[in-house]
Amino acid sequence: MRIEAKFDREKIWYRGDSVRHLVLRVTDPGAPRPSGPVSLNIALVVDASGSMTGKPLEFAIDSAQRVINALSDQDYLSVVSFNSEVTDHVVSEKMTPVGRARALQSLGNIQANGQTNLSAGWLRGAEHVAQGMESGRPSQHRVIILSDGHANEGIVDPASLATHAEQLALRGLFTSSVGIGDDYNSQTLEAIAVHGGGTHHRAARPHEIVEVVTAELQDIRLTTAENITITIQHAPGARLKCLNEFPLNHEDDQYVCSLGSLAAAASRTAIFSIKFPAGEVGAKFPFEIRSTWRRPGAEDVYSSEPLSLNAEFAEGKDNNAQSYDQSLTAAVAQVWQAHIVRRIVRLNREGRYAEAIKRLDHDLPLFSKYAKNAVSGPILIDELKRLRDVASREWSEGSRKEVEVAMYKRNSSRLDARSVKPWGFRGMSISIPK
Repeated sequence: MRIEAKFDREKIWYRGDSVRHLVLRVTDPGAPRPSGPVSLNIALVVDASGSMTGKPLEFAIDSAQRVINALSDQDYLSVVSFNSEVTDHVVSEKMTPVGRARALQSLGNIQANGQTNLSAGWLRGAEHVAQGMESGRPSQHRVIILSDGHANEGIVDPASLATHAEQLALRGLFTSSVGIGDDYNSQTLEAIAVHGGGTHHRAARPHEIVEVVTAELQDIRLTTAENITITIQHAPGARLKCLNEFPLNHEDDQYVCSLGSLAAAASRTAIFSIKFPAGEVGAKFPFEIRSTWRRPGAEDVYSSEPLSLNAEFAEGKDNNAQSYDQSLTAAVAQVWQAHIVRRIVRLNREGRYAEAIKRLDHDLPLFSKYAKNAVSGPILIDELKRLRDVASREWSEGSRKEVEVAMYKRNSSRLDARSVKPWGFRGMSISIPK
């Protein structure tokens, strides 16, 4: 695993409160997998609540059928459906021809009705995968949730679900989620996926369920590094925030950030906003960064060599005179803008329009002052200005979801798996809701 890290500007004002951005890039150069094939140990968890009646459930089952047919004889599959109750359709079934036929037949028993006990369905699927983990066979362990509804029974608090997901990920059991339609609770499903070391997908139309689940299966097979964590140690007094919204835990003068999984030759960029304390002119403010990860199917934890870098306290004139690194500034501006936009989407969903305007009025001058130093800055600034023009009224939930997911994909260095990109995603830019 290769780590690169650099500050957008290295000098900080000696009187304190300077904000700098640490741009950290992790790349897996494609180290070989453990000897022999690594099987998949997967649970598909299908929402069978009443709101899935008709096409949504039909296409979710179609997706499950495609996953079953794509698995090899060495893979294991569990299928669980949930509404108010949880139903096991197949449990740790080896995907031999006989097992595959049994799994396909079981899908016909999934019927839509009742409420949405998402937590019970998800944790049951995780339980089946965990049982497979105890066998000791080299495998990649994943739960994939397909849901269109708001969790209204069982555990419904996103923070509590995120904690459960994080604990499962620490054991090497990862969770991805597919939000179906416009009515799913994005906060809940994204929290499970982000803290669960997986990926959150949106499937606005029924046929997109098939696309994103098929892409998710391919991503799992291509994974070469799992449970990637970044530890940042620093001198006392600094405060860090991850603009990408990756899970970040803080203890004393150390932050630990979880970046999920990576495929061979893939990379992920994490950007941290750091507020510095005061210090003596010319003194260094040291950081040490290291990463850990695991290879699929293996229990060994690998560690990188520590990477050291420093910020330097300076007088005002020297601090103000330093130039911006164009490439780093552009990376920061993209992620910072996405961070702002996602916050405005959440405020709009909650009907807090005046607060959204106030938030943008605070953020826009700060962002503009910084982003003007990036090539893409004028475009990003203009987008936020146009966002402010419409922030005082309600947007459709479909608009919110598309913008929200586009910003999530940008921040987590992931591509949208849907073949036809909706209006909310224009490369690395956004379209403002009408």
